[in-house]
Amino acid sequence: MAARAAGAPVVVAGYRYCDKPPPDLGGDAVIDSLADLVPLLESC
Repeated sequence: MAARAAGAPVVVAGYRYCDKPPPDLGGDAVIDSLADLVPLLESC
């Protein structure tokens, strides 16, 4: 919620630390590994 309040994009890590499926958490993107983060940021 802090990121949303600051107007920052939210990236959800789909590592299954939560009972909800990652796409249901309300992020702008879901990544499955940290290796996916750099290409995601470069595409913005």
